[in-house]
Formats: sequence, C-alpha cells, structure tokens
Amino acid sequence: MDKKILLYGFKDDDRLAEIKKSASNLGIDIKELDESDLKKTIGELMDLGSFDPSQVYEGQEVDTEFILFSDFDRKILQKFVLDLRKKDINVPHKSVVTEHNKTWQLGYLIDHIMEEHQVMQVFSKLKALMGPAKEKYLASKDQKIKDAMDYVMTLNELNDVKYEDVMDRYKKLKEAIDE
Repeated sequence: MDKKILLYGFKDDDRLAEIKKSASNLGIDIKELDESDLKKTIGELMDLGSFDPSQVYEGQEVDTEFILFSDFDRKILQKFVLDLRKKDINVPHKSVVTEHNKTWQLGYLIDHIMEEHQVMQVFSKLKALMGPAKEKYLASKDQKIKDAMDYVMTLNELNDVKYEDVMDRYKKLKEAIDE
C-alpha cells in the first residue's frame, strides 16, 4: 500500500495547496473528502475493503480541518508535519489509520479526535496550574489546595478520561489557589 492522506474540511485554498505541495514532494497520495464521506468507514475511504461500521457517526457536517494518514513510517510522517509547521500550517486534528479505527465512520473518528484534542488542551492548562498550586500549598499548608491537588491526581485512576473529568479538576484547583 502507498502512503496516503485524506484531507477533510480545508476551505482555505492557499493552505490546501501548500499541504498538497508538501505531500506531493514526499510522494504521498492525496484524497480530498467532504461531508458526503462522513458516514463512510475509514477502511472504505482508504480502499482497504468494505466494513460494517463499529462506531457509527450520528452527527452532521463537522466544521474542522482534519488529516488522516495511512501507511506512513515515523520519519516520513515527522518530515511532513515539520514541513507544514515551517509553512506555519497547524492542523490540530489528525490521526493515523489503525486496525481499530478502520471500521469507524469518518465523522465518528473526527469527533473522537476533536474530543481528545479538547481534553489535551485542558489537561495542559491543569498541568501548568499544578506548579503554582504546589508552591502555594507549601507556603500556606491550605487543606483546600491539598484536597484539590489530590483530586487532580485521581485522574490516574480513570480508564476513559473525558473533557468534563479534567475540566472539573481544573476548576476546583483554580478555585482553591485563587482563594
């Protein structure tokens, strides 16, 4: 199988042209998708065969840019992403084809990746808040801060971390250190 990327949601023609140029320079096949493809499985879209969807997409058009990579080794993938960064093109929603997701419908995968990205964004904010919280706790021995930090650490016990899980802990910690 050849290296291939699927592109969805790119409305800026200049950005799209730069992405295509970068892909072409690396010998990567490109396929553009639209909302009519959201209910097709990743396997279908990547020409891996026909699959009954294991994860069904119930939504409408997804308003984001998305790149799906297939058959990339790590070096080529890094080179492609680095080339886009040099061109100041950031696409936060991207994924690779896996045995697990090839039976997912495209819309479901994009929603899943968007949710993961949202979780990681708030998790980064939470992580950045832990340092100041520790410093304030060491200076004050405020039990509310300690309890909030302990609550943050319970994230490690969760199997499927959701946005709400992280945001709830962020808010509690922020509230504790702002008092």
